[in-house]
Amino acid sequence: MPRMAPWRLLLLIPVLGALAGCDARPRTADFRLLRGVITGVDAQTGEITLAAVERRADAQPVTRFCHVTPHSEVFINDRLTDVRELRVGDQAEVMVMVSGDERMEQLAVVTATLQRDDDEAPDPPREPPPSHEAPTESAP
Repeated sequence: MPRMAPWRLLLLIPVLGALAGCDARPRTADFRLLRGVITGVDAQTGEITLAAVERRADAQPVTRFCHVTPHSEVFINDRLTDVRELRVGDQAEVMVMVSGDERMEQLAVVTATLQRDDDEAPDPPREPPPSHEAPTESAP
């Protein structure tokens, strides 16, 4: 059997690396829009459970566990609020950033948006109490 020249082996190494799946390109962030019903809220851990309908052939709801981070924005009736205001049964539209692989996806909430009837919406933030400083104008 003929012996391969050493310089040819050096040329073969990059080819084998490319065939083995070496990819120097960075993976871009994957975002997904989920629509569904909130089935669980844990304000302490920042986890919400969403029965979401995804674009699949069967269109059956799939349970997704989404994590609210300090950078997440939660809107109820177009007002920025907190994860503590979310309730089981709310219809929500949630934009998530997906990380991990298909077997162990992690979903971080970017925005969660929902609409409620005015009587069900959370109260707007309260005004700070008036200060008890002396009046600036003198009485006549």
